[in-house]
Amino acid sequence: MNAQDSEALVAMVERGAIDATAAPLLRAYFRAVRDAFWSDALAEHGLLTESTSRESLF
Repeated sequence: MNAQDSEALVAMVERGAIDATAAPLLRAYFRAVRDAFWSDALAEHGLLTESTSRESLF
């Protein structure tokens, strides 16, 4: 994850307000590190692809 995306996520957490812009940032991060995680679990929970369902994001 680049510094700008990281700073944006940290700012959201510090504000206590995670907004919709977090989803694409996190999805890109999950794609980049999928080999370090269980990629089947990331896929099962819809964290690698676009999703309109809020439940699959959090």
